[in-house]
Amino acid sequence: MSKPFRCRLGLHKWVRRANPEGAPYSQCERCGTDAGNTKVQWGAGGQGG
Repeated sequence: MSKPFRCRLGLHKWVRRANPEGAPYSQCERCGTDAGNTKVQWGAGGQGG
């Protein structure tokens, strides 16, 4: 099965998850890709304040 179209374009749907030790990380809900060292913008607009 191939990756969803949006994920192939780099438009992932990031969700917050926690590993067994309780440390948080981000993972795409659609394809399962881990965010790694990429900066994930939480909230609307992505401009920060």
